[in-house]
Amino acid sequence: MQDIRRIIFSDEELGSAFEAYSRKTPNFLPPGKIVSCSTLVASGSECAVLVRIDTSQESGPKQLELTFRNANVLQPLILFCLENNVMLPRQGRKSFSIVEGKACLIIDLNLEFDLGSEEAPMRSEDIPEIK
Repeated sequence: MQDIRRIIFSDEELGSAFEAYSRKTPNFLPPGKIVSCSTLVASGSECAVLVRIDTSQESGPKQLELTFRNANVLQPLILFCLENNVMLPRQGRKSFSIVEGKACLIIDLNLEFDLGSEEAPMRSEDIPEIK
């Protein structure tokens, strides 16, 4: 049996995830304010997040564009879920994808049961008739 969960993030939630992760990991982003976060499909089907950061200083406005892939996207998404009490199975394989233009955390949990075992979670014959 396989359980696949998809948690889809709005662009605002994606920005919040990157802000929270940068507070916990000081060198993750350069100093500045996140202006926007958006998803993009890079070469082929590789998914990425584009983060625009305002690094304005006295010398005038300046924006940096940084592209993040794979674990560098997963870490902020997972932290966002943990900080916002979104339950994530510890054993699940986590990956990042884009669904309908939005960042998506995919959790793939393979569940194996021995249905012949007395310890199987539930068999149809174990369900009492509702009267």
